[in-house]
Amino acid sequence: MLNTVKDVELSTLPWTHPKTGTKAFRVSGYIRSQRIAEKLKLRLPESGRVRKNFKTEEVAIAFIQEAELLARATKPKRSIRTWIKQKDIEWLEEAMNELGDAQQVYYAAKKYRKDRDSSNKALPLEKAIEGYLATKRDADGPHVTRTRNRLKQGMRANKLNYSSDLAEGLGKWLTRTDVSGTSLHNDWIAWHGFCEWLTTNEYLDRNPVKQIAKPRKDTPPPRSLSNDEFFKLIELAEKSELAKFLVPYYAIGGWAGLRPQSEWPHISWDSISLDTEPEFRCIKVIRQKVNRTERYVRIFPILEQKLRQWIEDDWPIGGFNLWGDTSLERSLRREHTAILRSAGIKWQADILRHTYASNAVFNFSKTQLKDQMGTQESTIARYYIHPKPPAEQSAFWSS
Repeated sequence: MLNTVKDVELSTLPWTHPKTGTKAFRVSGYIRSQRIAEKLKLRLPESGRVRKNFKTEEVAIAFIQEAELLARATKPKRSIRTWIKQKDIEWLEEAMNELGDAQQVYYAAKKYRKDRDSSNKALPLEKAIEGYLATKRDADGPHVTRTRNRLKQGMRANKLNYSSDLAEGLGKWLTRTDVSGTSLHNDWIAWHGFCEWLTTNEYLDRNPVKQIAKPRKDTPPPRSLSNDEFFKLIELAEKSELAKFLVPYYAIGGWAGLRPQSEWPHISWDSISLDTEPEFRCIKVIRQKVNRTERYVRIFPILEQKLRQWIEDDWPIGGFNLWGDTSLERSLRREHTAILRSAGIKWQADILRHTYASNAVFNFSKTQLKDQMGTQESTIARYYIHPKPPAEQSAFWSS
């Protein structure tokens, strides 16, 4: 198909990507007006050369027609009438006779095409959901099943369709108050992905979920280990074949409060100072994720005793991430899971750090503890400190 107007010279032909084999219809040619290019949202090079791919021939032809309408918009009315008759586009001729203005004809044409495309693309929302989920890598997996259930539940509860009520219906559904924050968060994720797919495939003009604030997940309340749980954890780790890795991990985590992922993997024996006065014996900690900030964590006698024993036994310190992906880290994670099962402990990511903070009130004020843990005093009060009875705290540091 070839169309030629003074400022627009475009044609469309089937095209196949040479590497991926993707098939499309390429519109190529020249647009000699920057005004037309801006209306079409094109970045026009100095040469005026145009290359743009479309999924279907109908969309490619519609693009060419839109470009030509823009080129004709400033021409005399009679010229537009002639062009309309030559192209035998009845709906444009009717619009021209009714409106009598080239610019209005252009907008009428654009509105007509939008209405026509939306009517042609009408698809029951339930079928659209299945079409969206079919694009997922694991279409029969449990994650996709949960997504399907969330989408269909929202669709049926609000009788959702493609009408203008979709944004309003989703606004109510994703802000309801009868479910947990985690459930709302997961619903938001499911509907955001689905509406993004609808927008990409031109079933929707825009993603309505982007106008809705993403709900926050419910976070479980932080917990710390009791003295019995902590010492049982170390006792079971000492019996493990991987004791030289896990015992220091648990002990330094509980008696020094290091962050398990951003601090523990980066310490070594060079970070530990034991050959000074007792009050200056410390672990130099560098937090990698936040501007490599460093702090010095005091070593108490109970941990010092363990450290000196590990030096004699030639045990390593740090150097691994329990949630990493090396063969050693996977083995440690399996052993860690087995120990927790034997001890009957429900684990949380920072549980050893919580344990340290809950018992460190015995030795520090909140301001001092803030420096020891490398965090804000408000964070200490909000998340970490759940003080234990003084007798229990004293036993934690002297057992």
